[in-house]
Amino acid sequence: EIPKSVLTIGARAFYGCKSLVTLAFEANSTLTEIKGSAFYSCESLSAINLPASVKKVGAYAFNGCKSATEFKFGNGSDALIEGIGDYAFYDCVAFSTLDFGKYDNLKLIGEYAFSTCTEATSIIIPVTVTTELNAFQSCKKMAKLYYLGTSEQFALLLDNDLNNGEIYGDNIAITNPRVKRYFYSANTPMEEGYFWRYDSGVITEWE
Repeated sequence: EIPKSVLTIGARAFYGCKSLVTLAFEANSTLTEIKGSAFYSCESLSAINLPASVKKVGAYAFNGCKSATEFKFGNGSDALIEGIGDYAFYDCVAFSTLDFGKYDNLKLIGEYAFSTCTEATSIIIPVTVTTELNAFQSCKKMAKLYYLGTSEQFALLLDNDLNNGEIYGDNIAITNPRVKRYFYSANTPMEEGYFWRYDSGVITEWE
């Protein structure tokens, strides 16, 4: 358990603690940053539930946490997370979904950050996020992408990021045509296509 007084978890702080199962934070945590490789190869860690106060997760921070079935920051709506570093959650093979939809402050998902999350079947991406090179490479079971914007915004995202070399190649969740893409609509959509909304915080597809 990390005390609430801790502001930063330093680089390689718990590197290779292979038997570590539980990571908990005292209530009212003031933690703002988890630095590079802090929990690298903590392969028995069951979940990665971080305080809402965390603004930055460094490169390789949770790389190789193969048993963790989920990651989240606070309860979502209160999260301050702004950036997720390169390879931060690489090879976290047990994640079932990659949900960034409630993180309004999130601006950047780094290179290969969620690459080889091979069990993830869906991804939720807000309009505010830029994803860098192969952020979701080899997410081989990815079947659905839920985008919090319109199809026009998504097309602009693809154009801009493809031109910048940030999204291409094996970013399967974004560019692979076999991934079904849903666009956000709070009200009944009036156009053809696939749409979704939140219903009491739960993803609900419009039929």
